[in-house]
Parts: sequence; C-alpha cells; structure tokens
Amino acid sequence: MPEPVTPTRIIPADAHLPAAPAAPPLPPHPPGPGDIPPWRTPEPPAAPPPPPPAIEVHHTHTHILIAADEPEPEPESRWIRLWNWITSIAAPWKVSAALIGAVFPMPWTGYSAASTWAYTLSEAREMNVGFAYGLGGAVLLLAGQRFRRSHGLFALWAVAVAGVGSIGAISLFDPVTALTGVHR
Repeated sequence: MPEPVTPTRIIPADAHLPAAPAAPPLPPHPPGPGDIPPWRTPEPPAAPPPPPPAIEVHHTHTHILIAADEPEPEPESRWIRLWNWITSIAAPWKVSAALIGAVFPMPWTGYSAASTWAYTLSEAREMNVGFAYGLGGAVLLLAGQRFRRSHGLFALWAVAVAGVGSIGAISLFDPVTALTGVHR
C-alpha cells in the first residue's frame, strides 16, 4: 500500500506563491553535422582547379571515291536474289530446260526421270534409311561436280534429276527421330 502524503507547508488561498528555485543551467547542445570540435582547426580551403586547356577544333573533309568496276550492292528483294543466283549458275534457258527435262514424263513409261529416281531412293529407304540418304547425296554430289567442270546441259539435267528425285529419300519424321531417338 502506498505511503500517505504529509503536507509540509500550507499556503493560504489569497497568498502569492513563492518563487521557484533557480533551475540548473542546461548542458550545451550536441554537436551538429557542420560543427568542428574546439581542439581541431579547420583545414584551409582547397586551391581551385586549374582552368581546362583550350579546345582546338580541326575539321577534316574526306572524299570517298568508288571505282566503277566494284560490284553493285545486293538487291533487296528475295526474288531478285534468287533470280541472280539462278542466272549465276547457268543461262536461264539452260536451267529451265534442265528442270523441265527432269520432270517431263518419258515416252512409253508415263514417269519422269526425277520420279523414277525418287522411287529408287524410296525403295533404298525401305532397306535402310542411311543407305537412301547416302545414295541420294552421293549421286547429287557427283552430278554437281560434273556440272561444275563442264557447265553442259546434260550435266545440269543430271543435277536437276538428282536434286528433285532426292525428295524420295526424305521423310519429315527423320529430324524428329534424329533429335529425340523416338521411332515409329
């Protein structure tokens, strides 16, 4: 239980209150961020930086001369690039004649040379897939090498027959098999 309060002095209602005793002086304020303690002297201000060197501007004018015998830039269109590639291989009439000759049906058979080659490669595919790819690729490389040496119409026809006929060796399932190992 708390102790009882005992009054030490009673001040009547009409009397003035006595003066309060003087409070002790407050301590000095804490140092601020820019205050320097009395035992340190401030550092002298840093010397101003030297002025930057004067900038000199030199103008050089260059002329680029392009010789007339340099090749023209590549054309933008895909069809123009394809046409330029075809005409760089051989004359357009040779390429057209070779492609038409490769897919035109032979008399008394009803089949073209390219479809006959595609059938041969599909039969080789039934034996072994690698054998069909190897046979088709080897014949295409030999025909291409023959055309590279002679640039004749018959050699270009052989490249067209081997190229179009190689479709018989291709199956769209082969990339899936090669990547995943899953067989049919």
